[in-house]
Amino acid sequence: PMSPIHVIISGASSVGKSTLVDECIQRFSQDKKLKYKKFQRIQEVARTVLNRLKLTGKDLQHYIQTKNSNAFCRTQEQIIKEQVSYFDKHKESNYLSDRSGFDALAYVHLYFNDEQSVQRIFDAPTFQHLIDQCRLGLIFIVQPQEELQAQNDGMRIVPSYREQVEYTQFLQYWYQKAQLPYFVIADLDMTKRVEFIHEHINGRFHWSSSGMSIPLCLPFHLDKPKDSNCIRYIGILDKQNLRISYEKYDANRLVEKYDPSCSKNKFLSIA
Repeated sequence: PMSPIHVIISGASSVGKSTLVDECIQRFSQDKKLKYKKFQRIQEVARTVLNRLKLTGKDLQHYIQTKNSNAFCRTQEQIIKEQVSYFDKHKESNYLSDRSGFDALAYVHLYFNDEQSVQRIFDAPTFQHLIDQCRLGLIFIVQPQEELQAQNDGMRIVPSYREQVEYTQFLQYWYQKAQLPYFVIADLDMTKRVEFIHEHINGRFHWSSSGMSIPLCLPFHLDKPKDSNCIRYIGILDKQNLRISYEKYDANRLVEKYDPSCSKNKFLSIA
């Protein structure tokens, strides 16, 4: 059986993550293939934790202004713990998650610029378990847009556009450090954002265990009629470098080769 599809949407505050999750669930429920997957929504757990701790965005702002790194870190660690719990609870389901524990990690890095504290949280068993939970997921990072102004709902720190950009860079840094691949959503248009995720789900593949030797070549197939003259594979050159390849043969002669740069997304004829 297919393993569950876990989609994780990360990004700075007020970049449209919650709306994107809602739109995806609505779109997928109407999709002829995905509607049977019955995607569940994992809401942003930070609100649950802050309510439980009787904290608001003002309290977090106060921790930052008074340089109270310990209190801020403790709060973010509670959020990470809650996220791990939610991921464990839904591990057998198909889900779209509004954020992951990496978002909490990036906040510590952004507001206290103390990589040692962030590394301590990162190295802890709870976070290492979170990394394993994310390993089989599809991770998307929503890029901030200057046109979208951050909204203040009283539960979050309202960032400037510069802070959103810096935060996103820290987010990418820690995903890379965990050797987790991610896709960046750079489009402002919601329909295109949903389509971007939809396409990745339809073309998704399963990651092999991290114990496998690299470089590695993984054959894969698309949901299309089989073409015996086509060979498709994913080449993993190193832990940061993926190459999608497509080769087509005619009478044992290579006639088409996929451009692996991923930027052009074209087939190059070399006949």
